[in-house]
Amino acid sequence: MKLYELTYLLPPNLAEEEQTKQLEKIRSLIEKRGGVLDTISPATKKNIAYPIKKRAEAVMGFMNFYLPPQKTPELSAELKDEEGILRHLLYVKEGKEPRKKLRVRRPKISAEGTHATKLGRPQLDEHRPAKKPKIEMEKLDEKIEELLGE
Repeated sequence: MKLYELTYLLPPNLAEEEQTKQLEKIRSLIEKRGGVLDTISPATKKNIAYPIKKRAEAVMGFMNFYLPPQKTPELSAELKDEEGILRHLLYVKEGKEPRKKLRVRRPKISAEGTHATKLGRPQLDEHRPAKKPKIEMEKLDEKIEELLGE
């Protein structure tokens, strides 16, 4: 059995009870073919990119389940024939384990503001040029007047 994800769109005017009935119908279609549900995300109302059956909004939901690969064409055909489902997308989901996040290590800053080093590497401040002192606005104005000859 493979892990699949089903994304479905329902009409936006369905009441909560009717949405639940549609969800149960989808669940029974999966279980009837020997599928095992993994996760179900709650359906939410969304604006869609283009109208589907003259509707600009839809209720979108997701399901993850395990199903034998031979049974997917049957399931997809039956979902397509279902009147209460505007659209659906069924695809194989690669692996269940999330990827490990890459951890970016940043240099530690000591109390003096210099970077701590490892393995005897030179500190970063040794290679930086010395900072120039800031010039006050009054001195800058005097220098401009001197250059312009005013």
